[in-house]
Amino acid sequence: MKIDVYVMVYNEEFLLPYFLKHYGSFAQNIYAFYDESPDNSRKILSQHPKVTIFDLKEHGLNEGYWISKLWTKYEELSRGKADWVVLVDADEFLYHPNLMEVLKREKKLGTQLIQPQGFTMFSETLPTTTGQIYDEVKNGLPDYWATQCVLFDPAIYIRFRNGCHSIAELQGNTSFKKGEEIGVKMLHYRYFGRKYLEDRDTKNFSRYFIGVPLPTTFAIMRWKNKKHQLPDKTRGNRYEWFEKHKSEAYNVVDNMTTSKYILNKYQLKKNQSRHKLYRSREGSLSVLFRELGFNLGAEIGVGAGKYAKFLCAMNPNLKLFAIDAWESNDDLYNRAKARLESFNCKIIRDTSANAAKKFADNSLDFVFIDAGADYKSTGDNIKEWSKKVRKGGIIAGYNYNNELSGQPNGVKKAVSEWVKKKKIRPLFIFNKDAGPTWFYAKGTK
Repeated sequence: MKIDVYVMVYNEEFLLPYFLKHYGSFAQNIYAFYDESPDNSRKILSQHPKVTIFDLKEHGLNEGYWISKLWTKYEELSRGKADWVVLVDADEFLYHPNLMEVLKREKKLGTQLIQPQGFTMFSETLPTTTGQIYDEVKNGLPDYWATQCVLFDPAIYIRFRNGCHSIAELQGNTSFKKGEEIGVKMLHYRYFGRKYLEDRDTKNFSRYFIGVPLPTTFAIMRWKNKKHQLPDKTRGNRYEWFEKHKSEAYNVVDNMTTSKYILNKYQLKKNQSRHKLYRSREGSLSVLFRELGFNLGAEIGVGAGKYAKFLCAMNPNLKLFAIDAWESNDDLYNRAKARLESFNCKIIRDTSANAAKKFADNSLDFVFIDAGADYKSTGDNIKEWSKKVRKGGIIAGYNYNNELSGQPNGVKKAVSEWVKKKKIRPLFIFNKDAGPTWFYAKGTK
Protein backbone atom coordinates (compact mmCIF):
# COMPACT_ATOMS: atom_id res chain seq x y z
CA MET A 1 0.00 0.00 0.00
CA LYS A 2 1.28 3.44 -0.98
CA ILE A 3 0.06 6.22 1.31
CA ASP A 4 0.64 9.94 0.80
CA VAL A 5 0.14 12.34 3.71
CA TYR A 6 -0.68 16.04 3.36
CA VAL A 7 -0.25 18.21 6.45
CA MET A 8 -0.60 21.88 7.38
CA VAL A 9 2.28 23.06 9.60
CA TYR A 10 2.56 26.19 11.75
CA ASN A 11 4.29 26.29 15.16
CA GLU A 12 4.37 22.52 15.58
CA GLU A 13 7.91 21.86 16.82
CA PHE A 14 6.66 19.92 19.86
CA LEU A 15 4.29 17.53 18.05
CA LEU A 16 6.19 17.21 14.77
CA PRO A 17 8.66 14.54 15.99
CA TYR A 18 5.70 12.39 17.05
CA PHE A 19 3.84 13.16 13.85
CA LEU A 20 6.82 12.16 11.69
CA LYS A 21 7.54 9.05 13.75
CA HIS A 22 3.94 7.92 13.23
CA TYR A 23 3.33 8.78 9.58
CA GLY A 24 6.91 8.10 8.60
CA SER A 25 6.41 4.47 9.63
CA PHE A 26 4.02 3.80 6.73
CA ALA A 27 3.74 6.78 4.35
CA GLN A 28 5.65 6.89 1.06
CA ASN A 29 5.48 10.72 0.98
CA ILE A 30 4.68 13.45 3.49
CA TYR A 31 3.80 16.76 1.82
CA ALA A 32 4.03 19.62 4.32
CA PHE A 33 2.39 23.00 3.68
CA TYR A 34 4.60 25.30 5.73
CA ASP A 35 3.51 28.79 6.81
CA GLU A 36 6.58 30.67 8.09
CA SER A 37 6.22 29.68 11.73
CA PRO A 38 8.79 31.30 14.06
CA ASP A 39 9.76 28.03 15.78
CA ASN A 40 11.89 25.08 14.57
CA SER A 41 9.17 23.39 12.53
CA ARG A 42 10.92 23.89 9.20
CA LYS A 43 14.21 22.48 10.47
CA ILE A 44 12.47 19.37 11.83
CA LEU A 45 10.61 18.84 8.56
CA SER A 46 13.70 19.32 6.41
CA GLN A 47 15.59 16.58 8.26
CA HIS A 48 13.04 13.87 7.44
CA PRO A 49 13.71 11.92 4.21
CA LYS A 50 10.03 11.46 3.32
CA VAL A 51 9.05 15.13 3.68
CA THR A 52 8.60 17.60 0.83
CA ILE A 53 8.04 21.19 1.99
CA PHE A 54 5.74 23.61 0.18
CA ASP A 55 6.10 27.22 1.32
CA LEU A 56 2.75 28.99 1.35
CA LYS A 57 2.24 31.98 -0.91
CA GLU A 58 -0.69 33.24 1.15
CA HIS A 59 -0.31 33.30 4.92
CA GLY A 60 -2.53 33.08 7.96
CA LEU A 61 -5.67 31.06 8.65
CA ASN A 62 -6.94 31.39 5.11
CA GLU A 63 -9.31 28.43 4.73
CA GLY A 64 -10.38 29.42 1.22
CA TYR A 65 -6.79 29.27 0.00
CA TRP A 66 -6.18 25.94 1.69
CA ILE A 67 -9.20 24.12 0.29
CA SER A 68 -8.89 25.54 -3.24
CA LYS A 69 -5.11 25.51 -3.77
CA LEU A 70 -3.47 23.20 -1.22
CA TRP A 71 -5.71 20.24 -0.39
CA THR A 72 -6.34 19.81 -4.12
CA LYS A 73 -2.67 19.07 -4.80
CA TYR A 74 -3.35 15.37 -4.29
CA GLU A 75 -4.58 15.32 -7.91
CA GLU A 76 -1.18 16.45 -9.15
CA LEU A 77 1.11 14.63 -6.72
CA SER A 78 -0.68 11.41 -5.75
CA ARG A 79 -3.16 10.45 -8.45
CA GLY A 80 -1.86 7.36 -10.19
CA LYS A 81 1.04 7.15 -7.73
CA ALA A 82 -0.61 6.34 -4.39
CA ASP A 83 -3.37 4.03 -3.20
CA TRP A 84 -4.58 6.37 -0.45
CA VAL A 85 -4.08 9.96 0.66
CA VAL A 86 -4.85 11.50 4.03
CA LEU A 87 -5.27 15.22 4.73
CA VAL A 88 -4.47 16.23 8.31
CA ASP A 89 -3.20 18.87 10.70
CA ALA A 90 0.00 18.12 12.61
CA ASP A 91 -1.95 17.18 15.75
CA GLU A 92 -4.10 14.56 13.97
CA PHE A 93 -2.95 10.93 13.94
CA LEU A 94 -4.67 8.36 11.71
CA TYR A 95 -4.77 5.17 13.77
CA HIS A 96 -5.54 1.48 13.59
CA PRO A 97 -3.31 -1.20 15.16
CA ASN A 98 -3.16 -2.90 11.74
CA LEU A 99 -3.69 0.13 9.51
CA MET A 100 -1.92 -1.12 6.40
CA GLU A 101 -3.77 -4.43 6.47
CA VAL A 102 -7.10 -2.65 6.81
CA LEU A 103 -6.35 -0.26 3.94
CA LYS A 104 -5.18 -3.12 1.77
CA ARG A 105 -8.42 -4.98 2.45
CA GLU A 106 -10.58 -1.93 1.79
CA LYS A 107 -8.74 -1.23 -1.45
CA LYS A 108 -9.46 -4.78 -2.56
CA LEU A 109 -13.13 -4.34 -1.63
CA GLY A 110 -13.33 -1.20 -3.76
CA THR A 111 -13.70 1.33 -0.94
CA GLN A 112 -12.68 4.82 -2.11
CA LEU A 113 -13.51 7.10 0.81
CA ILE A 114 -13.15 6.46 4.55
CA GLN A 115 -14.33 8.71 7.37
CA PRO A 116 -12.09 7.93 10.37
CA GLN A 117 -13.85 8.04 13.72
CA GLY A 118 -12.60 11.16 15.49
CA PHE A 119 -11.43 11.38 19.09
CA THR A 120 -10.10 14.34 21.07
CA MET A 121 -7.25 13.07 23.22
CA PHE A 122 -6.61 14.10 26.84
CA SER A 123 -3.52 14.32 29.01
CA GLU A 124 -2.70 16.67 31.87
CA THR A 125 1.01 16.47 31.07
CA LEU A 126 3.12 16.54 27.94
CA PRO A 127 4.17 13.13 26.61
CA THR A 128 7.76 12.11 27.24
CA THR A 129 7.92 8.79 25.40
CA THR A 130 10.52 8.25 22.69
CA GLY A 131 8.05 5.89 21.03
CA GLN A 132 4.67 6.62 19.49
CA ILE A 133 2.56 9.27 21.19
CA TYR A 134 -0.42 6.91 21.45
CA ASP A 135 1.73 4.46 23.42
CA GLU A 136 1.59 7.00 26.25
CA VAL A 137 -1.49 9.16 25.69
CA LYS A 138 -4.39 6.77 25.17
CA ASN A 139 -7.45 8.48 26.65
CA GLY A 140 -9.95 10.39 24.57
CA LEU A 141 -13.58 11.21 23.88
CA PRO A 142 -15.56 11.03 20.63
CA ASP A 143 -15.09 14.19 18.58
CA TYR A 144 -17.70 14.99 15.94
CA TRP A 145 -15.53 17.62 14.27
CA ALA A 146 -12.53 15.30 14.02
CA THR A 147 -14.69 12.72 12.24
CA GLN A 148 -13.87 13.88 8.73
CA CYS A 149 -13.75 12.28 5.27
CA VAL A 150 -10.02 12.90 4.87
CA LEU A 151 -8.82 9.40 3.91
CA PHE A 152 -9.50 8.58 0.28
CA ASP A 153 -8.35 7.11 -3.02
CA PRO A 154 -6.62 9.92 -4.99
CA ALA A 155 -8.41 8.72 -8.12
CA ILE A 156 -11.66 10.35 -6.92
CA TYR A 157 -12.69 14.00 -7.21
CA ILE A 158 -13.42 15.58 -3.83
CA ARG A 159 -13.65 19.14 -2.53
CA PHE A 160 -14.11 20.29 1.06
CA ARG A 161 -15.71 23.12 2.96
CA ASN A 162 -13.74 25.11 5.54
CA GLY A 163 -11.84 22.94 8.00
CA CYS A 164 -12.48 19.81 5.91
CA HIS A 165 -15.39 19.15 8.28
CA SER A 166 -17.77 18.45 5.42
CA ILE A 167 -17.68 17.71 1.70
CA ALA A 168 -18.59 20.42 -0.80
CA GLU A 169 -18.29 18.29 -3.96
CA LEU A 170 -17.82 14.57 -4.55
CA GLN A 171 -17.94 12.52 -7.71
CA GLY A 172 -20.91 10.21 -8.00
CA ASN A 173 -20.88 6.52 -7.08
CA THR A 174 -17.99 6.86 -4.63
CA SER A 175 -17.72 3.79 -2.39
CA PHE A 176 -17.80 5.10 1.19
CA LYS A 177 -17.17 3.53 4.58
CA LYS A 178 -17.32 4.90 8.12
CA GLY A 179 -14.19 4.45 10.20
CA GLU A 180 -16.16 3.03 13.13
CA GLU A 181 -17.17 0.09 10.89
CA ILE A 182 -13.54 -0.93 10.39
CA GLY A 183 -11.89 0.49 13.50
CA VAL A 184 -10.02 3.35 11.80
CA LYS A 185 -9.67 6.37 14.09
CA MET A 186 -8.37 9.92 13.99
CA LEU A 187 -6.66 10.79 17.27
CA HIS A 188 -6.63 14.57 17.77
CA TYR A 189 -3.86 15.57 20.20
CA ARG A 190 -4.50 19.10 21.35
CA TYR A 191 -5.17 18.94 25.09
CA PHE A 192 -2.14 18.55 27.36
CA GLY A 193 -3.59 20.63 30.17
CA ARG A 194 -5.43 23.93 29.92
CA LYS A 195 -2.28 26.05 29.87
CA TYR A 196 -0.88 24.12 26.90
CA LEU A 197 -4.13 24.56 24.97
CA GLU A 198 -4.43 28.27 25.71
CA ASP A 199 -0.76 28.95 24.93
CA ARG A 200 -1.02 27.04 21.65
CA ASP A 201 -4.15 28.95 20.67
CA THR A 202 -2.46 32.25 21.49
CA LYS A 203 0.39 31.43 19.09
CA ASN A 204 -1.70 29.93 16.31
CA PHE A 205 -4.63 32.30 16.24
CA SER A 206 -2.61 35.48 16.37
CA ARG A 207 -2.72 35.03 12.58
CA TYR A 208 -6.52 34.76 12.42
CA PHE A 209 -7.65 35.59 8.89
CA ILE A 210 -11.06 37.02 7.95
CA GLY A 211 -10.59 38.62 4.56
CA VAL A 212 -7.60 40.63 5.79
CA PRO A 213 -5.14 39.94 8.64
CA LEU A 214 -6.34 41.25 11.99
CA PRO A 215 -4.19 42.92 14.66
CA THR A 216 -2.67 40.26 16.89
CA THR A 217 -4.31 41.26 20.18
CA PHE A 218 -7.73 41.60 18.56
CA ALA A 219 -7.39 38.23 16.83
CA ILE A 220 -6.52 36.44 20.07
CA MET A 221 -9.33 38.14 21.97
CA ARG A 222 -11.81 37.29 19.23
CA TRP A 223 -10.80 33.64 19.26
CA LYS A 224 -10.84 33.13 23.03
CA ASN A 225 -14.19 34.85 23.53
CA LYS A 226 -16.11 33.21 20.70
CA LYS A 227 -18.46 30.25 21.08
CA HIS A 228 -16.61 27.34 19.54
CA GLN A 229 -17.91 24.21 17.92
CA LEU A 230 -17.20 21.56 20.55
CA PRO A 231 -16.47 17.83 20.18
CA ASP A 232 -20.00 16.86 21.30
CA LYS A 233 -21.58 19.19 18.65
CA THR A 234 -22.58 21.84 21.19
CA ARG A 235 -21.22 25.39 21.11
CA GLY A 236 -19.49 27.20 23.94
CA ASN A 237 -16.17 28.05 25.54
CA ARG A 238 -13.71 25.35 24.52
CA TYR A 239 -11.48 25.70 27.59
CA GLU A 240 -14.41 25.26 29.95
CA TRP A 241 -15.62 22.26 27.92
CA PHE A 242 -12.28 20.48 28.15
CA GLU A 243 -12.03 21.09 31.90
CA LYS A 244 -15.57 19.80 32.43
CA HIS A 245 -15.23 16.62 30.37
CA LYS A 246 -11.62 15.54 30.82
CA SER A 247 -12.52 13.15 33.65
CA GLU A 248 -14.80 11.24 31.25
CA ALA A 249 -12.00 10.34 28.83
CA TYR A 250 -11.33 6.63 28.35
CA ASN A 251 -8.79 4.45 26.61
CA VAL A 252 -9.55 4.59 22.87
CA VAL A 253 -6.25 3.08 21.74
CA ASP A 254 -5.90 -0.31 23.44
CA ASN A 255 -8.23 -3.23 23.23
CA MET A 256 -10.57 -3.28 26.22
CA THR A 257 -13.18 -5.63 27.61
CA THR A 258 -16.02 -6.16 25.19
CA SER A 259 -18.67 -4.75 27.51
CA LYS A 260 -16.60 -1.66 28.21
CA TYR A 261 -16.02 -1.15 24.51
CA ILE A 262 -19.77 -1.27 23.86
CA LEU A 263 -20.55 1.05 26.77
CA ASN A 264 -18.00 3.57 25.53
CA LYS A 265 -19.03 3.24 21.90
CA TYR A 266 -22.64 4.14 22.65
CA GLN A 267 -21.87 6.43 25.62
CA LEU A 268 -23.91 4.33 28.07
CA LYS A 269 -23.96 4.45 31.86
CA LYS A 270 -21.75 1.79 33.40
CA ASN A 271 -23.94 0.87 36.39
CA GLN A 272 -27.11 -0.17 34.56
CA SER A 273 -28.05 -3.83 34.19
CA ARG A 274 -29.79 -3.36 30.83
CA HIS A 275 -29.38 -0.98 27.93
CA LYS A 276 -31.90 -0.55 25.14
CA LEU A 277 -30.81 1.15 21.94
CA TYR A 278 -32.80 1.96 18.82
CA ARG A 279 -30.57 -0.03 16.50
CA SER A 280 -30.84 -3.09 14.27
CA ARG A 281 -28.99 -6.38 14.08
CA GLU A 282 -28.09 -5.75 10.42
CA GLY A 283 -26.88 -2.18 10.75
CA SER A 284 -25.28 -2.37 14.19
CA LEU A 285 -24.61 -5.86 15.58
CA SER A 286 -22.80 -7.12 12.49
CA VAL A 287 -20.71 -3.94 12.45
CA LEU A 288 -19.92 -4.40 16.14
CA PHE A 289 -18.63 -7.93 15.45
CA ARG A 290 -16.30 -6.53 12.81
CA GLU A 291 -15.05 -3.68 15.01
CA LEU A 292 -14.23 -6.19 17.74
CA GLY A 293 -12.27 -8.36 15.31
CA PHE A 294 -14.66 -11.31 15.59
CA ASN A 295 -13.70 -13.68 12.77
CA LEU A 296 -15.20 -16.99 13.93
CA GLY A 297 -18.88 -17.30 14.71
CA ALA A 298 -22.01 -19.41 14.43
CA GLU A 299 -25.63 -18.70 13.66
CA ILE A 300 -28.10 -21.14 15.16
CA GLY A 301 -31.27 -21.14 13.09
CA VAL A 302 -30.40 -19.98 9.60
CA GLY A 303 -33.65 -20.22 7.65
CA ALA A 304 -33.13 -18.88 4.14
CA GLY A 305 -29.69 -17.53 5.09
CA LYS A 306 -30.45 -13.83 4.84
CA TYR A 307 -28.82 -12.74 8.10
CA ALA A 308 -25.96 -15.22 7.69
CA LYS A 309 -25.22 -13.62 4.33
CA PHE A 310 -25.32 -10.18 5.91
CA LEU A 311 -22.88 -11.23 8.64
CA CYS A 312 -20.43 -12.57 6.05
CA ALA A 313 -20.78 -9.61 3.70
CA MET A 314 -20.14 -7.12 6.50
CA ASN A 315 -17.01 -8.92 7.67
CA PRO A 316 -14.86 -10.31 4.83
CA ASN A 317 -12.57 -12.04 7.34
CA LEU A 318 -15.38 -13.96 9.02
CA LYS A 319 -15.70 -17.73 8.98
CA LEU A 320 -19.30 -18.53 9.84
CA PHE A 321 -20.91 -21.82 10.79
CA ALA A 322 -24.53 -21.81 9.60
CA ILE A 323 -26.44 -24.35 11.71
CA ASP A 324 -30.01 -25.45 11.08
CA ALA A 325 -31.83 -28.80 10.85
CA TRP A 326 -34.10 -27.57 8.04
CA GLU A 327 -36.47 -30.35 9.03
CA SER A 328 -38.68 -31.33 6.07
CA ASN A 329 -37.71 -28.13 4.29
CA ASP A 330 -35.27 -28.87 1.48
CA ASP A 331 -36.34 -25.77 -0.42
CA LEU A 332 -35.30 -23.43 2.41
CA TYR A 333 -32.05 -25.34 2.82
CA ASN A 334 -31.22 -25.02 -0.88
CA ARG A 335 -31.98 -21.30 -0.84
CA ALA A 336 -29.63 -20.80 2.12
CA LYS A 337 -26.95 -22.92 0.47
CA ALA A 338 -27.10 -20.88 -2.75
CA ARG A 339 -27.11 -17.59 -0.84
CA LEU A 340 -24.00 -18.49 1.20
CA GLU A 341 -21.89 -20.40 -1.30
CA SER A 342 -19.65 -17.45 -2.19
CA PHE A 343 -18.65 -16.82 1.45
CA ASN A 344 -16.38 -18.55 3.94
CA CYS A 345 -19.40 -20.26 5.46
CA LYS A 346 -19.75 -23.88 6.51
CA ILE A 347 -23.31 -25.19 6.56
CA ILE A 348 -24.12 -27.79 9.21
CA ARG A 349 -27.49 -29.45 8.68
CA ASP A 350 -28.24 -30.81 12.11
CA THR A 351 -30.08 -30.03 15.30
CA SER A 352 -28.66 -27.38 17.58
CA ALA A 353 -27.91 -29.92 20.32
CA ASN A 354 -26.02 -32.27 18.00
CA ALA A 355 -24.11 -29.45 16.31
CA ALA A 356 -22.96 -28.03 19.65
CA LYS A 357 -21.11 -31.27 20.37
CA LYS A 358 -18.86 -30.63 17.34
CA PHE A 359 -17.40 -27.43 18.80
CA ALA A 360 -14.80 -27.10 21.53
CA ASP A 361 -15.62 -24.92 24.51
CA ASN A 362 -14.34 -21.32 24.31
CA SER A 363 -13.65 -21.67 20.57
CA LEU A 364 -16.00 -19.09 19.00
CA ASP A 365 -16.01 -15.29 18.98
CA PHE A 366 -19.80 -15.16 18.90
CA VAL A 367 -23.02 -17.12 18.48
CA PHE A 368 -26.30 -15.74 17.22
CA ILE A 369 -29.35 -17.76 18.30
CA ASP A 370 -32.43 -17.57 16.09
CA ALA A 371 -33.78 -21.10 16.45
CA GLY A 372 -37.28 -20.98 17.84
CA ALA A 373 -38.97 -18.42 20.03
CA ASP A 374 -40.17 -20.71 22.79
CA TYR A 375 -38.90 -20.63 26.33
CA LYS A 376 -37.36 -24.13 26.48
CA SER A 377 -35.52 -24.03 23.14
CA THR A 378 -34.09 -20.61 23.90
CA GLY A 379 -32.92 -21.63 27.36
CA ASP A 380 -31.34 -24.84 26.08
CA ASN A 381 -29.55 -23.04 23.26
CA ILE A 382 -28.14 -20.35 25.53
CA LYS A 383 -26.94 -22.96 28.01
CA GLU A 384 -25.18 -25.11 25.39
CA TRP A 385 -23.82 -22.46 23.05
CA SER A 386 -22.58 -20.02 25.68
CA LYS A 387 -19.98 -22.67 26.56
CA LYS A 388 -18.63 -22.52 23.02
CA VAL A 389 -17.93 -18.78 23.13
CA ARG A 390 -14.61 -17.54 24.47
CA LYS A 391 -14.31 -15.00 27.26
CA GLY A 392 -14.84 -11.58 25.74
CA GLY A 393 -17.00 -13.02 22.98
CA ILE A 394 -20.69 -12.31 22.50
CA ILE A 395 -23.78 -14.46 22.96
CA ALA A 396 -26.69 -12.96 21.05
CA GLY A 397 -30.12 -13.83 19.75
CA TYR A 398 -33.27 -12.65 18.05
CA ASN A 399 -36.95 -12.11 18.94
CA TYR A 400 -36.47 -10.63 22.40
CA ASN A 401 -39.80 -9.35 23.72
CA ASN A 402 -41.67 -10.17 20.51
CA GLU A 403 -45.04 -11.92 20.54
CA LEU A 404 -45.83 -14.34 17.74
CA SER A 405 -49.39 -15.32 16.84
CA GLY A 406 -50.67 -13.72 20.01
CA GLN A 407 -48.71 -16.11 22.23
CA PRO A 408 -46.32 -14.85 24.91
CA ASN A 409 -42.79 -14.98 23.60
CA GLY A 410 -40.49 -17.24 25.61
CA VAL A 411 -37.22 -15.62 24.54
CA LYS A 412 -37.40 -12.70 26.96
CA LYS A 413 -38.23 -14.98 29.88
CA ALA A 414 -35.43 -17.43 29.08
CA VAL A 415 -32.85 -14.67 28.57
CA SER A 416 -33.91 -12.80 31.71
CA GLU A 417 -33.70 -15.91 33.86
CA TRP A 418 -30.29 -16.82 32.43
CA VAL A 419 -28.65 -13.44 33.00
CA LYS A 420 -30.13 -13.26 36.51
CA LYS A 421 -28.93 -16.75 37.40
CA LYS A 422 -25.42 -16.14 36.03
CA LYS A 423 -25.28 -12.55 37.35
CA ILE A 424 -24.53 -11.26 33.87
CA ARG A 425 -24.57 -7.52 33.31
CA PRO A 426 -25.10 -5.54 31.31
CA LEU A 427 -27.59 -7.01 28.84
CA PHE A 428 -27.86 -5.05 25.60
CA ILE A 429 -31.01 -4.87 23.49
CA PHE A 430 -31.24 -3.48 19.96
CA ASN A 431 -34.95 -2.79 19.57
CA LYS A 432 -35.27 -1.21 16.12
CA ASP A 433 -36.33 -4.48 14.46
CA ALA A 434 -39.75 -6.09 14.87
CA GLY A 435 -38.00 -8.89 16.74
CA PRO A 436 -35.46 -7.10 18.97
CA THR A 437 -31.93 -8.47 19.32
CA TRP A 438 -30.45 -9.27 22.74
CA PHE A 439 -26.77 -9.87 23.54
CA TYR A 440 -24.15 -9.82 26.26
CA ALA A 441 -20.40 -10.24 26.51
CA LYS A 442 -19.14 -13.42 28.12
CA GLY A 443 -17.00 -13.09 31.20
CA THR A 444 -18.26 -9.68 32.30
CA LYS A 445 -20.43 -9.52 35.37
